[in-house]
Amino acid sequence: MKQIPLVLTLILGVTLTAQAQYRYYRYPSSSKKSSYHKEYRDDFKRRSYLGFKVGGTHTALINNNRPIELGLAPDFQGGLAAKLALGGFLALQPEILYTQSTTKYFGQNQNSRITRSSVDVPILFRFSFGNTTQFFINAGAQASYALDTKTKRPGQPEQTLEYETDDFNHRTGYGAAGGMGIAINSYYGQFLIEARGYYAMGDFANGWMNQPENRMLNVGLSIGYLGRLGR
Repeated sequence: MKQIPLVLTLILGVTLTAQAQYRYYRYPSSSKKSSYHKEYRDDFKRRSYLGFKVGGTHTALINNNRPIELGLAPDFQGGLAAKLALGGFLALQPEILYTQSTTKYFGQNQNSRITRSSVDVPILFRFSFGNTTQFFINAGAQASYALDTKTKRPGQPEQTLEYETDDFNHRTGYGAAGGMGIAINSYYGQFLIEARGYYAMGDFANGWMNQPENRMLNVGLSIGYLGRLGR
């Protein structure tokens, strides 16, 4: 429940940004309108954007150090995203996302569901190919700030572990992220569909690859709309 204000703030920010973008570019001055359309139509890759994305996530098992299996447990991710052009086909894609990732465990005398909530900040390099319709790939790093963890076991009430007494280093992990997708451009913005994976590699308190437990890959599919920045 404590994450509801955060989600509402993200939605409000996205709504106000999208409205401002639409009003600004829906009514350009008549003397500049034709030049804006021609310039924007000629090279979409050199444009920067800001908007939102939402989607679903799922956690997959990479290795198996214990005799357990994972069940299907789709969950939610959403927040702000930007595409900042660096020139030509290269851009920077920073994001701020609220993520819920659920893992269902079976085997080894256990049957449990664990849901982790976090604020994720991926910063990716994006390579786009095409113009009006683009295929893109991206790769980079991601930081993940833990909010809480909920555990549910059969016949027991749900238990919530909060990290309010932990410092920043213990709550913040990092790893590699990357994916691919398709973007469709228009004069006012960009609609995108993207598939992505995130592989956790450690945290600031314990260092690189510090956990001997099973390694997880968080995969997701999202859609988004990014409004045009600048003229």
